[in-house]
Amino acid sequence: MEKLRVLFVGNSHTFFNDMPTIFQMFCRENGIDAEVVMQAHPGVHLSWHLSQQWELRYGLVQGHFDYMVFQQAAHPCPPMEETLQDGSRIVELARAQGVKPIATITWCERRFPENQQKMYEIFDALREKTGICCSPVGQVFQRVEREEKDIDLYWVDGEHASMYGSYVIAACAFARITGKSPIGLPYRSICSVPMDREKFAQVSELRRQAEAEADPAKKEALTAQANQLSAKAFTPIYDREKLWVDLEADKAARLQKIIAEEIAKYDAAHQG
Repeated sequence: MEKLRVLFVGNSHTFFNDMPTIFQMFCRENGIDAEVVMQAHPGVHLSWHLSQQWELRYGLVQGHFDYMVFQQAAHPCPPMEETLQDGSRIVELARAQGVKPIATITWCERRFPENQQKMYEIFDALREKTGICCSPVGQVFQRVEREEKDIDLYWVDGEHASMYGSYVIAACAFARITGKSPIGLPYRSICSVPMDREKFAQVSELRRQAEAEADPAKKEALTAQANQLSAKAFTPIYDREKLWVDLEADKAARLQKIIAEEIAKYDAAHQG
């Protein structure tokens, strides 16, 4: 069996729904013994990974990885200058250790669709500067939002990925790394955090009230109530057997087709 070692570097958009494990499952179902390691921390930019250099250094120097898939902060997306500087440095560090880097093109917040074009421009500039291979996740998210109204790639906050969204991220990485088509991949994903829209709306309303409250004691009480409800409703799932979810076959098949088409379209537009 072919062996493969992949390092995933990013933030919550990387660790949500245990995305690297979905990628690993795709590989193993295709006869590839993939080992995955993740360095992902909530809300961080690539600059954070570079500043905490011992973790990244150890992974690159001692991990003997074949590939590194990295993801920049997305909401909001940092300025182009920051991503060019930090992305180029991470690419340089990876290549110096014989690790092939892949950049994940991020997706915009659902409420700010106009931000997607800015992300394209940033990653186009990074690709032009470094020659890096890019995984067109943002393009897939944008197309699904436009054309497939019954498929929700977003978690309840309209920012993170749903189990379908994480399926897309993992399938794009699989196609990029292996060169294999995403068509025919298993219709399975992971849901690591419950999707309860009603509870999320309640938490959001409590946080809104706390922010508007002038009385310190009342503000503290509202914040505590919001935190308590959030902790109860959105505690990550620890039972491994309950994590895996069978996706609707028709939806997963449509996503696979879109992923294949968007990768082909991206490559055709960026030849040479």
